[in-house]
Amino acid sequence: MDPRRLVLLSEFAERRSITATATALHLTPSAVSQQLKALEKEAGAPLVEPRGRGLELTALGAALADTAVEIRTALARARAVADEHVLGVAGTVRIAMFPSSAELLLPGAMSMLRERTPSLLIDPVILDAQESEFARLVPDFDIVLAHNVSGAGAWMSPSSSTQLLLTEPLDVAVAPDHPLAERDEVSAAELADESWISVPHDFPFEHAFTRLERLMEQPLTVVARLPDLRTIEALIATGHGIGLVSRFTVAADKVRTLRLAEFQPTRQIYALTRAEHASSPAVRRVLDVLVEAGWEVERAVADGAAQ
Repeated sequence: MDPRRLVLLSEFAERRSITATATALHLTPSAVSQQLKALEKEAGAPLVEPRGRGLELTALGAALADTAVEIRTALARARAVADEHVLGVAGTVRIAMFPSSAELLLPGAMSMLRERTPSLLIDPVILDAQESEFARLVPDFDIVLAHNVSGAGAWMSPSSSTQLLLTEPLDVAVAPDHPLAERDEVSAAELADESWISVPHDFPFEHAFTRLERLMEQPLTVVARLPDLRTIEALIATGHGIGLVSRFTVAADKVRTLRLAEFQPTRQIYALTRAEHASSPAVRRVLDVLVEAGWEVERAVADGAAQ
């Protein structure tokens, strides 16, 4: 089988669209269709089948797409060896980041690169994605920073790798003049009658809200759903409701935070990369400084808490 056609098939497997695959590979949609038909002839069986208004992989197509990941990775390793020999560790690494991950990790990572590898730059793109959307971003970026409160399972795939960067506690936030503002801890039962500023459905914090509802044995009264933590904090600070906020980035001068008595919700921040991108010396170096930046954040918070 033509390895280039297998690579094209694996691209289609990730993007689920002839048009998106064509755009990614700088081909026309008709050229993609022709290459898939040629690969079907080589395989001796259909690799895609109609589904609704689009196409879906058959079982054989999915199996071949998985094997093509190894081809892509091997080609990327060869390219990486040549680039490192000729150029050293240099270039620009494009990262998709959600806003609070950029606030937490970008300054430290960029400072480390400036000091240790000035020929290597980060090109950050700030996006507020739903939890299910992070994996879809991976083909278009060198690194994608994603977060959730239920582990990395949703993002595991043969075509990508996952690196934990940071684990951050979530706390209940209230306005400075709220009756609970002077407390350090609060139970779920005490929050049952509160109005909540929550996140849109399928955003990572939603898992923690769901667990709270189970503890309360009733649904939360949600008055607004917003993706941006700074806007959520602004509404909490002005008395429009309470919410969950990330401990490491909360605006402590605007809201008061309390720990939950029953459980400690946390969010995990991960770096997602395509398997072949992880072969790049530049991407590996940036992943290293992101991990170190995460350590520095956790260390600084621990040192502050100990004082």
